[in-house]
Amino acid sequence: IVVYSDKSDLINLVITQNAADSASQLLIGAYKDNFAQSYRINYPSADWVGVGINEINERKVGFLELVFQEGNRKMYRLIFFTDVKGRLLVCTFNCPRKKMKKWAPVANEIMNSLNVTK
Repeated sequence: IVVYSDKSDLINLVITQNAADSASQLLIGAYKDNFAQSYRINYPSADWVGVGINEINERKVGFLELVFQEGNRKMYRLIFFTDVKGRLLVCTFNCPRKKMKKWAPVANEIMNSLNVTK
């Protein structure tokens, strides 16, 4: 797990890769559907910005983008994921909704710059 954060810990990027989560390009759609279902159950009042699969640098990358209530604040989250050497790589960007206008484009730039070695 790698975490990059500002001083407030409210704006952050978390990168995880778990040896137990096997993955391939063929499974990206299934992971997208499972993640979306889980978020819809856990955050039923979330405002969904987008859900889908992009092709980035010749790789399928699934993503979920939403605004949801966490504690006493609304948060923006972009989750994107792909396979790396047979394991699932998941990146999660978070920021307060009130900073979404500035940070959502940055989060999408990070996702769109993803370059994975096969």
